[in-house]
Amino acid sequence: GSITHALLTAGHDPNNLRVYTTGAIAPAAHTLVLVAVLTHQASAAAPSPTLTGGGMTSWDIVASVAFNGATPLDRLTVYRAMSAAPGSGPITITSSVTVSNCQWIVSQWGGVDDGGVNGAGATVQAGQTWGNAVNGLTALLAPLGDANNVGYGAFGVASATAVVSAGAGFTTIDQQPSGEGTTGDLFAEWAANQPTVSASWTSKSGGVVALELRSKALSR
Repeated sequence: GSITHALLTAGHDPNNLRVYTTGAIAPAAHTLVLVAVLTHQASAAAPSPTLTGGGMTSWDIVASVAFNGATPLDRLTVYRAMSAAPGSGPITITSSVTVSNCQWIVSQWGGVDDGGVNGAGATVQAGQTWGNAVNGLTALLAPLGDANNVGYGAFGVASATAVVSAGAGFTTIDQQPSGEGTTGDLFAEWAANQPTVSASWTSKSGGVVALELRSKALSR
């Protein structure tokens, strides 16, 4: 009944663009693919980008949060997809406006509930929060439905360098800082049976999207 994880690709692009392209992925059948995307905008957080490709017919937004200032400049969005017969290829991330940079972390989850549409059965609850000049964030999910279920967290921080440390008991999936003048540090983590999704940094604005991933064993 355990859920398994694999990092498919991760990266960042510091150029001012509307369209970004990830590395190619080849998802396995009946696995959940999650994509965390962070973008920065000069005046206000752009709407969530749209995703295409990666061997999937479509991508659905699970949750999104804007942060960084009274008029938020950064947007963190998590997407999901699942297919019985996926193809392969890069994912195209398309924003409606030009953004200052983009970071992405693409992860695959095996052993999850494959019911519902496009991974809906595997993502049973979501939470998000944000804060200005904070020393980390915590998103509290309701108690997970089973010890095999997973707490997943994606964090965006207003930093150009890698500043995020995983919460207690969590395993780091990846971290992608923007590496340029405009800020953006994307971080993702996971832990089995952990509804308190947290990560830490020092005195910077940030946002978090937390998910519960449901084990396939519960649907049998």
